[in-house]
Amino acid sequence: MKKILIIMMFSLPTFAFGQKGLNINKLFDGRYRGNKQVTETLVKGKKMEAFDLDIYHSLAIADASQVDEVERLVLEDAKKADQKEVSYIGQKLYYGFYCFNGNTVHPYRYIFYLNKMLKGGKEVVVIYMDGNANRIQVRKMLKK
Repeated sequence: MKKILIIMMFSLPTFAFGQKGLNINKLFDGRYRGNKQVTETLVKGKKMEAFDLDIYHSLAIADASQVDEVERLVLEDAKKADQKEVSYIGQKLYYGFYCFNGNTVHPYRYIFYLNKMLKGGKEVVVIYMDGNANRIQVRKMLKK
């Protein structure tokens, strides 16, 4: 397990590159390392080829004091999304799936947001993905 964490820490600049230009990039800057209320997952390379993605980077945050900041950053990026699906509970974002047309390096970029706390859950999830997968492929992957 320690080997995996060390490899992931040395690989972080590669993962962070995909989020460049997005406000949520601030969430993936290492600020949550060592925080037991946050689970960070970074996957790239061969493991993502089956999904036609290059990068999968997620945070599951169980610290309620962080929710407003995470939601704010997601909503800032949402303004630039080419396609979006959203759901609110009251004035709070419950669910967001945002698609961004990318470039030759990152053809499609996605942000997925789910605030489980609004329905009695214990975490907020934010996921960044990029690659060649279209919106339909990514939605299928997220449902699994």
